[in-house]
Amino acid sequence: MTLRRSLRLLVKNPEIGLNTDIRNVRNLIEGDFSIFYKIKPATIEVITIWDNRQNPDDLNLKI
Repeated sequence: MTLRRSLRLLVKNPEIGLNTDIRNVRNLIEGDFSIFYKIKPATIEVITIWDNRQNPDDLNLKI
């Protein structure tokens, strides 16, 4: 599946991603990438798209 298809999937099924340790932030893993997002009343806010091949210690989500 491509990132574009994953984003369309999120629009139709916003709760498909996994809960994270950060309040109200979910994570959808797609191949080598993770899409971190928040579900808002009328939208889905993508926080970042992370390349999972990077060092996870470098991930810094600005919430």
